[in-house]
Amino acid sequence: MSASDATITRAWSCSDVQVLTLDTYLDDFADTYPSHGDASFTGLWPAAKGFASFLEEREITLLPPGTNVLELGSGTGWLGTVVAFNAHNLAQVLLTDIQPEWLAANLAASVAAKDSQSVGAHVDSVARTCRFDWGSLADRERVGSVTTWDLVLGCDLVYAEDSIGPFVATIRSLLITHRATRVLYCHGQGRVPAVDTALMVALSDANVHVAEVGIVSSEGNPERPSVVFELTELT
Repeated sequence: MSASDATITRAWSCSDVQVLTLDTYLDDFADTYPSHGDASFTGLWPAAKGFASFLEEREITLLPPGTNVLELGSGTGWLGTVVAFNAHNLAQVLLTDIQPEWLAANLAASVAAKDSQSVGAHVDSVARTCRFDWGSLADRERVGSVTTWDLVLGCDLVYAEDSIGPFVATIRSLLITHRATRVLYCHGQGRVPAVDTALMVALSDANVHVAEVGIVSSEGNPERPSVVFELTELT
């Protein structure tokens, strides 16, 4: 961050953002989703903290006051809640996932932990949660139509072939149908190389251009950093 930026923005803090434990999920939420065998959404993915730092360094350009932010595949909501706590005077941050009760519980825990006197105490009026199943056309229309999304975020969302089609359909809907202004996706490459390749092909086939705009560290795996991509409509 440049010296001029530092006079306008403040350092972001993540200390109040809570991630409920897997035990909490198993005790209180697992019965809600008895057929869901993948519990990856209950944890914090390695690239999330690096992506948060990427956004912090670019707050002035990516997250000016009045910005409408949509997070896809929020999981615990950690990334979107960090943005809501720290970026100044956002219009809204909508955290979405297919497990909305778990997501809402994590957000509520973070709001409760936040000192009411600290910067960002307004988070409960900025951040909210909703269900978003990428495979549902109705969900894509409902979420896409909430507003014109100024910034769409996603982090480590595609790691299995069966998620590529719904993810690409969602990105295409947001960019082309609903005219989202900017879409940034942080992806830990190399976890499943065949999926990485298939994802890039599917995005291209869907008329979505992929441009690398940054590299961020992955906590616990410094040898395999993650890439921040900007996704735009091909013209």
